[in-house]
Amino acid sequence: MIGFLFTLGAIPAIYRTYGSISFELYDQEKHKILRIYKYSVNHRIMLGWAPMLLGPIVSMFTDRFDHSTNNKTYAIMRVVFAQFEYDLFKDIRESKELASRFFSTNDYNHALIVTSKSANDEYLASSIYSELNKIFLKYGISILERRKLNEVINEIQLSLAGITQARDYSKLGRLLQADRLILVEDLNITSATTSVLGRINFSIRCVDSETGKVIWSEKIAESMLLSETVDMVVNSAARKLMQKLKQSGEI
Repeated sequence: MIGFLFTLGAIPAIYRTYGSISFELYDQEKHKILRIYKYSVNHRIMLGWAPMLLGPIVSMFTDRFDHSTNNKTYAIMRVVFAQFEYDLFKDIRESKELASRFFSTNDYNHALIVTSKSANDEYLASSIYSELNKIFLKYGISILERRKLNEVINEIQLSLAGITQARDYSKLGRLLQADRLILVEDLNITSATTSVLGRINFSIRCVDSETGKVIWSEKIAESMLLSETVDMVVNSAARKLMQKLKQSGEI
């Protein structure tokens, strides 16, 4: 502080705080703590001309620096979470027992069902089915062959728009021999503007065919630029969906 005052801020004044942050991996069934990750925190707030001038530049290259004098800065948690993520993934790679708690060992059979409200949406429905099927297979999710799916649906003459009850899921799941149903619904394209051809919208959810429980659910809204095709937009939406499901731990 003395150097700061005598040099009119050329030498920064430093305010320090200390603490620690802990993460616990907890087994809810056995009421047991599996592992504890604890990190010490040494936070510094620097006041002066140098931090003011260099702060915006330095913060572009590292998460450890935040151009702020706010004690509630997010920089602390960004750094700690990044270290925790690194340590956790390292332990998961090295421990099969720990890995088994984070990854499902069950191989589910999925049936991908895309419903459209009108004949005009058939091309879009077909494109969505094709692109989603590619992405799901790429991520190791087994999808029922479409030919078999259509044969079963035509045989039972089922109104897919009316699949809302657990008994409907169970019946369709048994006929398709599918553990889970991935349903794409509310499919539509909004009108075009001067900058975009339109917006593709649909909702998608994964349902356990035995219990009717929704495993995950998302709404998709993607703008289609003048230089893009339907397949390109749907492929982009499918990739974003898979990344979101992976980040949330749904798959």
